[in-house]
Amino acid sequence: MKYGLILSLLIAMPCVSQTKTTGEAKTAGPCSPAVSGSKNTFTINCGISQKQGQKILGILNKILADQTNTEAVMAKLDELLNEGLLIPGDEPPPVLDAIIPKDALVVNFGSNFAFSEQSSFVVCNIADEDILTMSRSTEGIALNARIYSADGRIVAEIEGNEFTINPNNYFRKKRPDKSTLIVYDQTGEEAINVHFSNRAYVIITGKFYKLGYGTITVTSSGIHTPDGGIIRGITVGKITYAAFSFKPATHN
Repeated sequence: MKYGLILSLLIAMPCVSQTKTTGEAKTAGPCSPAVSGSKNTFTINCGISQKQGQKILGILNKILADQTNTEAVMAKLDELLNEGLLIPGDEPPPVLDAIIPKDALVVNFGSNFAFSEQSSFVVCNIADEDILTMSRSTEGIALNARIYSADGRIVAEIEGNEFTINPNNYFRKKRPDKSTLIVYDQTGEEAINVHFSNRAYVIITGKFYKLGYGTITVTSSGIHTPDGGIIRGITVGKITYAAFSFKPATHN
């Protein structure tokens, strides 16, 4: 869950007071913090997660205890404020046989392509359930996903690139760089891999299961369906609701 969080901390030390003025605090960017020695007040006004807020409070407590260099702290806080988002890389975009609007985000899902100009959209829907959704802002993109076991239980759930359900820590995530999120299952295999290669292009692979349908395995070579089929090389076009939707076969 995301919170519009305003932290305004007044640091009071019983035996030490700070009277030196550090000058006007300057900052840049929508989520950059600013600090001033005046009255020892530190203020952040940004949409961040509760977990990020707790980490920031920990750093501020360290400032209180150690009188840490504030410039180094600013760099660390900027890093934490963007921790949950995937930041676009600078890789060249692929050449697609389609007209893509200037502000659209192209999704590569198993060598199949779709694009959206919306701030949030469904990437994968299986049997009428949104299994994988994505949201984007000027700062980056965030992923929401549900991972099911063979008996239909949710064994992991991700909101905003963070685990909200992960019993027994069966799943783990890795951020090899600011543009990539990898989620591993209990066997060490990749459950989800998202790479935000540039501001207009994101690549997604992984395994997505739904009871009553089976497993959709998305690799760089295509979408592998439960019946042994492979879907690849398709340009879906503009996303109206779900980029890729899978339904169980109906029998008359």
